[in-house]
Amino acid sequence: MKMKEEVNVVKKWIEKAERDLDNSEFNFNHERYEEACFFAQQSAEKILKALDIQKSGNFVKSHDLVFLAKQVNASVDIIVRCRKLKPVYTESRYPDFLDVSPYTKEKSVEIVNDAKEILKWARKQLKN
Repeated sequence: MKMKEEVNVVKKWIEKAERDLDNSEFNFNHERYEEACFFAQQSAEKILKALDIQKSGNFVKSHDLVFLAKQVNASVDIIVRCRKLKPVYTESRYPDFLDVSPYTKEKSVEIVNDAKEILKWARKQLKN
């Protein structure tokens, strides 16, 4: 990927990550906890992809947050947060995956906060 093109791609991934975090908070505030969690997971995934593109110049097709975090040499704390968010991608998308949604208000607060911390960490890395 050419440098100018790479910077533009990274910027687009960051913008999508920020937008997904906004969507997560909007849905949480409207008591749509499953959707809030889905967008929280998506925001974390996209910011990690932005960081990976910036660091390596490559785009990795993966929804595995733990894998993506390891790709960018994330701290243990970030990897633990990614591990907690990892099942959200599947659980929140497929109606027949679980009998009852695990996304209570309390669980959603935890997931959204984990995503915020991942974004906060990644933003610092992106500035370097």
